[in-house]
Amino acid sequence: MKRAITLAIALVGAHANAQTAPTKRQCADAYTQAQVLRSQDKLMLAKEQIDLCNDPACPQALRKDCTEWLVEVQDSVPTLAVDVDVSSARVTIDGHDVANGVSVPLDPGSHAIVAEAAGLEKAMQTVTLLQGEKRHVTLTLAAPPAPTKIPETRIRSSRPFPVAPIVVGVAGLALVGGFAAFGLVGNAKRSDLDASGCATNCSP
Repeated sequence: MKRAITLAIALVGAHANAQTAPTKRQCADAYTQAQVLRSQDKLMLAKEQIDLCNDPACPQALRKDCTEWLVEVQDSVPTLAVDVDVSSARVTIDGHDVANGVSVPLDPGSHAIVAEAAGLEKAMQTVTLLQGEKRHVTLTLAAPPAPTKIPETRIRSSRPFPVAPIVVGVAGLALVGGFAAFGLVGNAKRSDLDASGCATNCSP
């Protein structure tokens, strides 16, 4: 009975290994992709491909190179640790949560750091990592500034536009202009009568 159980376990394990072991084609693809990703400074993805071509199921010739590359990539991967003065703060790097003060392996290049906690202002910083660099960044969360009191402004009461006096004034000017016109016509008529020689004795 024991022998039967042992044989069954061995068969299950062999079946599982057969399912997870990469094919020679997958080994060759991983070998090629690892080199491409390394040239693009995508070291984290390159490491995944190197781990794949290091599988015992891959040809020995490929595994030999991948073993050497693994050491080189591990030495080239930079790390970043973010220390925040508030232990309960949430810390993210490129949008991914990380533990406060714990070094995280990253690709070389630019990375955005954000730290935030309830009731405090958010702290943000962008850092650029070089290959093999080990960086520590410290962020301080400050209390938000007190709200600025806006001074009260007096609203001036607007006086109504004096429409009536202007209308009366315009009407008065019109009347004065009319009287002046009538006076000019009357003087002209009088001059005509004087010229005709009927002064003081003109007929009605």
